[in-house]
Amino acid sequence: MIQPTDNLDNMSPQELLREQIRILRRLDERIRLQQVETRKHEYQAVVIVDDFNMSFGNIFGFMIKWLLASIPLAIAIGFVLFFLSAMLSAFGLSALNTLR
Repeated sequence: MIQPTDNLDNMSPQELLREQIRILRRLDERIRLQQVETRKHEYQAVVIVDDFNMSFGNIFGFMIKWLLASIPLAIAIGFVLFFLSAMLSAFGLSALNTLR
């Protein structure tokens, strides 16, 4: 426990401020240590899945949603690969022209 000094009446204002700062720093340190301890225990949940019960219709619907969600990604990857191959082929042709 943080104990304040008993002879506060005999202290100058500067000494009182120093004592107050010392007590506040110790309190802040203790609060931070407690926060660290509580954070350590927050992420220690262990989960074990025993069974996964899902009907065929729900699985099929999930797979269709997954398929539809992957279409924009496939288009984006196609564009990136197209422009990459176009740049590489243009660089390759320009490199061949400089060799002649």
